[in-house]
Amino acid sequence: MSDIRRGVGRFAAFFRGRALDRELEAEMAAHLAMAIDENMERGLSPVEARRQALLRFGGVEQAKNRHREARTLMNLEILMQDLKYTVRTLFRDPGFTIVAVLILGLAVPDPPASLVSLPESPAPIEDRAARPSR
Repeated sequence: MSDIRRGVGRFAAFFRGRALDRELEAEMAAHLAMAIDENMERGLSPVEARRQALLRFGGVEQAKNRHREARTLMNLEILMQDLKYTVRTLFRDPGFTIVAVLILGLAVPDPPASLVSLPESPAPIEDRAARPSR
């Protein structure tokens, strides 16, 4: 049951990404501020306290990326990024878009062979099969 709940949570997080990013940034800022305050209580200057807090915290952007990877469906997110990039590129260069659509239109066959119904042969399959000679 926890795998299903985790999957549903990741799917929902895909659509709430910006709101979750804002929450994550607020939470990380609060943790960083607490660490800075702790360092300042130990007698460090504000600049050194912030530096030490950042060192102890690790890379902020790396932590954000790890959190995003853990909460979302990365394959779906990467697919959406690729689609957005593709659409931007196609609108940026209309000549390329026309050529690409024409090439795909000519390259893709009409109906796939599995959807085309072929007429029935009057002879059974056994009679039409090739038999190896010895």
